[in-house]
Amino acid sequence: MKDRTVAMYPYLSSLIYAWPREMQAFNWDWAALPQFKNNMGVGSQSYPTYFGITKRSEHPDEAMEVLKYLLTDQFQASLAEKGIMPVVKTKDVIANFGKGSPFKNRRMQAAFHNKFAPIPPMAIYDQDIVKIYTQYANSVNQNAMDLNTAFGKAEEDAVKFIQAFKMK
Repeated sequence: MKDRTVAMYPYLSSLIYAWPREMQAFNWDWAALPQFKNNMGVGSQSYPTYFGITKRSEHPDEAMEVLKYLLTDQFQASLAEKGIMPVVKTKDVIANFGKGSPFKNRRMQAAFHNKFAPIPPMAIYDQDIVKIYTQYANSVNQNAMDLNTAFGKAEEDAVKFIQAFKMK
């Protein structure tokens, strides 16, 4: 990306907002991801953002009203128009995807060319594994450990955790 020599970069559709200056600095466009022969018409998984209401909420009814609004075609259409992947997939919402974005001259509709692959179910210990990796990521962020060592140790700890879990 920095040298502007990248040939293909399969990434999140939100990259245009994560790196707006970098994305404006070179010539690029969107395309659907390649497909597997045994799974034609299916692309990558979506990368959703989840919202919910916790038991600790002091205003659960009001919070539910906000969540309901976030799922309306009106709100989702406003996100889609900016090039933010909507969760509502009505034709009108999808048709306007990216039309108000700084990158509206790109083929942003390619994001919807294929069906999204299903998100696999989580294992009951997934959250514990995430905690292990987060611990080591924090060590890297604090310059207490290099990335390769952190990933190696995180994998060792994750494998040990899974083995111990299976023994229960």
